[in-house]
Amino acid sequence: MLKFRSLTKIWSFLKVFLNFLKFIAFALCALFFIVYASFQKAQKNFFYDNEAFFEFDNAKSGADFAPISSLIATPTKAVHSSTLVQTKRGVMALFFGGTREGASDVKIYQSFYDERTNSWSEPKSILDAPTLSKMSGKFIKKLGNPVAFRDKMGKIHFFVVGVSLGGWATSKIYQLEFDENLRPKFKGELKLGAFANFSHLVRTPALILDEGGFILPLYHELARKYALVAFFDEKANLLYTKRLNLLKNQLQPSIIADNVGGVQCLIFLRNHKAYENTAFLQTCSGRGYTTSEPVATNLKSYDSSSVLGLIFVDYKDWDFKKSEVVLIHNDGGKENPRSKLSLFWLKDKEKGEFVKLLTLDEGAEVSYPALLPQSYDESVLHKSTQTAPKASDKLYISYTLNRQQIKMQILSIKAIQRAIDEKRNER
Repeated sequence: MLKFRSLTKIWSFLKVFLNFLKFIAFALCALFFIVYASFQKAQKNFFYDNEAFFEFDNAKSGADFAPISSLIATPTKAVHSSTLVQTKRGVMALFFGGTREGASDVKIYQSFYDERTNSWSEPKSILDAPTLSKMSGKFIKKLGNPVAFRDKMGKIHFFVVGVSLGGWATSKIYQLEFDENLRPKFKGELKLGAFANFSHLVRTPALILDEGGFILPLYHELARKYALVAFFDEKANLLYTKRLNLLKNQLQPSIIADNVGGVQCLIFLRNHKAYENTAFLQTCSGRGYTTSEPVATNLKSYDSSSVLGLIFVDYKDWDFKKSEVVLIHNDGGKENPRSKLSLFWLKDKEKGEFVKLLTLDEGAEVSYPALLPQSYDESVLHKSTQTAPKASDKLYISYTLNRQQIKMQILSIKAIQRAIDEKRNER
C-alpha cells in the first residue's frame, strides 16, 4: 500500500511538472509569434516603403525636391556596397550579397532600373568567388566592393575586391569590363605592390580623363592605412600608382573633377579613428598627378564611406564656373554615425567648408552611398560653343539600408540648385 501511495505522489508531481512545461512552451511560442509579427511589420514598414525619408535643413517644405525612391529586391540575407553606371539598358546597379559581409557565399549581383515603372529588375548573380578563381587562375574565397563606371569611349569598366586568405587586409583588386551584352569579362589582377599585391581595395568610381584613360582611387589596409590613386591609359592598362598624402588612417578616397573639362580635381577621405575623426579634403591638378596638402573640413568622419559628386547647374546661362560639388556623407553622430545619410554642398574648398542641404534617410545603418555621374552631351563641352550642354536634371543616389537592401533616391538637380542658392545667400 505504501509503495502504491508513493507511485501516486510521483505521478501527481509528474503531471504538475508536465503541465508546467506545457505552459512554458505555450508562453514561449506566443512570445515568439508576437515578436516575429512585430518584426515583420516593422520590416515591412521600414524596408519596403517606397516613400523616401527626407529631413530638410532649415527648409519649410521638401516639395521642391519631389524625391523618387525605389528598392532593389533582396536576393540574399545581406547586401552591401552598391555602384551605379549608365548603360544602354538604363541605370545598372551592382552590389554584393550573401549570408553576411565576408562570407564565402557572397556574389556580385546586377540589376537594372526602369524609369517608366520606377522599379528594378530581379537581381542576377554575375560573379562569385569560384568563377573569379577560375578566371584568374588563383584561389579566391570571398568577394566584396564592386565598382563600375564608363570611360570616354563608352566602355564600362568593372573592378572588384577578392580575398584568398584572411580578411580584407589581405585582399587584392581584380579588373574586368562589360561586353556588349553587359556580361563581365576578366582582364587581370592589378599589380600594385611588391608584397604579393596584398591589401589593396577599391570602393569608389574613377575620375575619367578627357584625353582618355582614368584615375582609380584605391586604399591600403595592411598595417598602415592610406589612400592612393592608380593611373590607367586609354586602353585601361595600369600605368602607375601614387600615394595621395602622408596622413595616417585614411581610407576609401572619393575623387571627382572640380569642373567640366578642367584639370582640377577634388578628393574626400574616410577617416579611420585618427585626427579626432576630422574629415579631410584635398585638391589635385595636372590631371591628378599633383596633389595639395589636405585641408581639415568642418565635417566629422567616424570611419564611414562618403562620395563626392559634381552637378551642372544654371542651364539657361551656362557658365563653366557654376558647376557645384556635393557630398553624400554619414552624419549620425559619434555613437551611431551611419544612422543618418545626408546631402552636403561644398561652399568653400579652400576652407573645407561644407553646408548641409538635407537628410536623405535614417535607419540602424544607412551607408556606403554611390552616385551616378550626371550625364551630358560631350560634343558641346567647349568654351567656344554657344550651345548649353544637355545635362540630365536628376541625381541618382544609391546606398545600403540596414545591410538588408539597396535603396536608390532620385533628386531634382534644379531643386538642389535652389537649395544651394538659398544657402549661399544666407548670412
